[in-house]
Amino acid sequence: TYDPVTGTLTPTTPLGEGPHSLTYTLANAAGIESGQSPAITLAVETTPPATPVVPAGYIDNMGSIQSTNSTAPSTDDTRPGIHIGSLPAGVSSVSLYVNGNLVAATYDPLTGTLTPNTPLANGAYGLRYSFTDAVGNESNQSPALSLTIVTTAPATPALAPSGYADDAGSITSSSSLTAQCLQAINNGTQRVPQHLRGLTHESQGIT
Repeated sequence: TYDPVTGTLTPTTPLGEGPHSLTYTLANAAGIESGQSPAITLAVETTPPATPVVPAGYIDNMGSIQSTNSTAPSTDDTRPGIHIGSLPAGVSSVSLYVNGNLVAATYDPLTGTLTPNTPLANGAYGLRYSFTDAVGNESNQSPALSLTIVTTAPATPALAPSGYADDAGSITSSSSLTAQCLQAINNGTQRVPQHLRGLTHESQGIT
């Protein structure tokens, strides 16, 4: 069908997948047709790239624990670069999905990693990616890499230690209360146990 507004000629029947050579002719009012124009060659591609595999770990370059290929389930790196390897033949771009949502990301061909441009907040995430070919066909999303972002330190403990392990000398205990007993004795609130008689703070190493 010819559209005089756009000046385009469109096939009525969809073209099949593969290469095609397109030409056109002109005809006058008497029905006399010209020869065919030079051809334009194009390939019709409707098949998307294959579904990619699950990311093989991620780069963690934040905090005291770092790794170029971490598989730990949690990290304090808010922009983890997931390992996806080299792009397959025919793939022109890659997209990152976080919990099913498309997010802006940067692919590094040197490391084979895909990194979100915006830091992720604390929480649990499923990181997936997809491939897109040159004509815009997008693959299915990969299986998810599950990862939890944790940047908040645990709360300061409210309780003091309840005892200690004493494994040296003639008096030992896996949860020694010697120091507590001596303190109670000094406070006059407890009698000296038989096994502690003759001991002093200094002999127990307590100050």
